[in-house]
Amino acid sequence: MELLVEQVGLRFGDFCLREITFQIPDGECGVLMGPTGAGKTSIVEAVCGLRQVENGTIRLGGRNLVGVVPGERGIGLVPQDVVLFPHLTVYEHLVFAPRLRGEKNKQIDRRCRDLAMALGIGELLGRYPRGLSGGEAKRVALGRALAAQPLLLCLDEPFAGLDEATRGVVERVVTDYLRSSGASMLLVTHDRGESARLGDRIWKITGGQLSLDAFDQPISTGGLRQ
Repeated sequence: MELLVEQVGLRFGDFCLREITFQIPDGECGVLMGPTGAGKTSIVEAVCGLRQVENGTIRLGGRNLVGVVPGERGIGLVPQDVVLFPHLTVYEHLVFAPRLRGEKNKQIDRRCRDLAMALGIGELLGRYPRGLSGGEAKRVALGRALAAQPLLLCLDEPFAGLDEATRGVVERVVTDYLRSSGASMLLVTHDRGESARLGDRIWKITGGQLSLDAFDQPISTGGLRQ
């Protein structure tokens, strides 16, 4: 589902982002890069409805999301600081959103178990968050986001701390989902190799704005279309 961010402005304290504009077509991955504190996470939060915009529009599949509550945007979010409900098992995390939507239990169960196996957490379905490592918790959070079948997947440093083999597995799960569903993805990363493997369009944020050369000529060194 195409994401179009146009002329968006954000302000928090003395820091502001001005005229943020970018587009991610159906089935593609857009990457935001830049130094710590540049505003990458704030843009993701604005897209997800967790931060109010001062001006501009955010459209997903042509629908203006400004003013729409987060739960009705059709977006799956994996934040940098993963937060899991301590009283829910891994399985309960995965089925949470589909059950809220009223999907059939058999359909939910099959999808979530398949996701768990693909992410390498199939043996953890009965565990609670306190029994998970940091990497396992990240995979649970990603599975929870994917189980909801989002139109847009927003990932903020989702692979940091994962070993190389696990990172490769998780990246394949994400790219397979985008290819099969037509959903788009907004990825925040500091890892140039990661951005090259996954990114169809890559922008750098400096001085409160997207770099003009990166916006006018998106870098495409690899990406999901390759």
